[in-house]
Amino acid sequence: MLNLYMRLLMYSKQQDELKEFYHIVNKLSKHFDIDTASTIDEAINLYSKNTYDVIIIDYIKDEKELQTYILEKNPKQNITILSNNLSCTEPMGCDYCIENHNIKRLLKPLKAKDIINILDTETKCIKYCKDKFQMKLYMIEKYIDHSSSYIFDKNQLKFTKNKYISGTENIFLEIISKLKSLHIPFYVDSNYDIVIIDKNK
Repeated sequence: MLNLYMRLLMYSKQQDELKEFYHIVNKLSKHFDIDTASTIDEAINLYSKNTYDVIIIDYIKDEKELQTYILEKNPKQNITILSNNLSCTEPMGCDYCIENHNIKRLLKPLKAKDIINILDTETKCIKYCKDKFQMKLYMIEKYIDHSSSYIFDKNQLKFTKNKYISGTENIFLEIISKLKSLHIPFYVDSNYDIVIIDKNK
């Protein structure tokens, strides 16, 4: 559920990440009050003085301290973890996290549609760590999200070439390279569409 007014706190060591997030959210609505922090101490200080609808943590290395502090104060605080992978940051595991906390995980880089997901406080975390195949699919989809050369069909597990776009060779090779790096089995059909083989079936 998206509220007309929300107060957000975003923590990131990277100033560019903070500026980009602020810019995207402001484009969505002028009714969001956004605080940013570039150090853990600054984020903790802000959280101790204010109440936030959503906390966004850019998770790189030592952000566990901030997450732990917040959850000790409010176990049900809405938190979104931004990271380069979707591994669970809760020592007790995914099931415990989903039952006891309101934490979501998103892959970077952020897109406008990801911001909607962050701000929707009703959506729950997906247990990607329980299904490595789905995690890899999400990573692939995120990786080619910038391109309109290929369209990914989640149901058919197929990357279909956009016949109205020329110069798709580089994207074709990028997708294949990424699939190989993630050890995802696939084949290329006669139309040069890339079809993923689901070993779970």
